[in-house]
Amino acid sequence: MTTMNSIQEIFQREFAGATSAVVQKMRRDEHNVAALRRNYTEHWPTLTEQYELVVVAIEEELGNEKRREIWCGFLEDVQWTGLGHKGPVYRFLADRFQLLGIHDRDRVSDAKFYGNGGGGGSRVKAYKTGTTSRVSTATPAQEGMMVQRLVWVRKNHAKFRDPVEQHWEGKCAVADHDCDGHPGLLIASHIYPWARSTPKEKTDVDNGLLLSSPIDRLFDQGLISFADDGMMLVSDDLAPRTKHVFGLKTGMKIANSKKISKGMKKYLAKHRRLHGFTATGY
Repeated sequence: MTTMNSIQEIFQREFAGATSAVVQKMRRDEHNVAALRRNYTEHWPTLTEQYELVVVAIEEELGNEKRREIWCGFLEDVQWTGLGHKGPVYRFLADRFQLLGIHDRDRVSDAKFYGNGGGGGSRVKAYKTGTTSRVSTATPAQEGMMVQRLVWVRKNHAKFRDPVEQHWEGKCAVADHDCDGHPGLLIASHIYPWARSTPKEKTDVDNGLLLSSPIDRLFDQGLISFADDGMMLVSDDLAPRTKHVFGLKTGMKIANSKKISKGMKKYLAKHRRLHGFTATGY
C-alpha cells in the first residue's frame, strides 16, 4: 500500500482535473465501513463551499489510530439525513470511493500532510497547489452541490435526454415499459458517470440508458450493472430483502439487446470496471 506524504497526492491520475476536496476524518467502526463500501459517508454537518472530491480518512483496518486509509471519490450529491446534536446532518455520496494510500501520522503530522499548518478537527478543506479558487455558496449544501450539473442539464438536455428517449422508444430499457407516460419515472441515465465524462461523452447517446427511477438509482450507485449482452449484474452488497423491494429477479436484462450498440458496450465496460463488476451473470 502506498504511503502518502501529502493530501496533494489525491490530485493525480483520474482526479488530476479536480482542484478542491473536502476531507472527513473518522474512526473505523461497522457503520462507517459499511457506508464507505456503499460509496457514501454520513452524519456530517453541511458544507459551506462546493467541492469536486470527497475524501474519507479512516483508521487503518488493524485499528492503529496513527495510520489512516485515504479514500477518494468524485462528490456526486449531498442529502439531508436528519437532525444531530448540533443541527442538521447530511450524507455525502461519491461516484465510487477508491483507496489511494495510507497516511502514517508517525511519519507525517496532520499539519504537514494537509498543509498550511492545518489538519485539526474532523473536517479539512484541500485545494490543489497552484489554485486559489474558493467557491462559496449562499444556498444550502443540499441545493448548492449540484449547481454545475443542473446548469449543464438546462443547457444540454435536448442533446442527451431526447436522443436517449428516442433510442429506447420512450420505454425503460429493462422493463420495456413507458411507465404510462408519468413524468419523472423514466430517467435518461449516463452509463459512465456524468462527473467523469468528457464534454463529448456527456452528450453521447451511446452513453445513455433510459431506466425507470428505481433501476436508475441502483445503476447510478453502482449496485447493478449490465454485461455486453444486456444481462443484469447485481452487487453482493444488495441483500435479498433489498432485491425484493426493488423488484430484482434472476435473469433480468436489457429487454432488446439489439439496441446495445458497439459504442454502448464501451461505456458499459467502463461502468463495470468503475464499480468492480465482472461480465458474469446475476
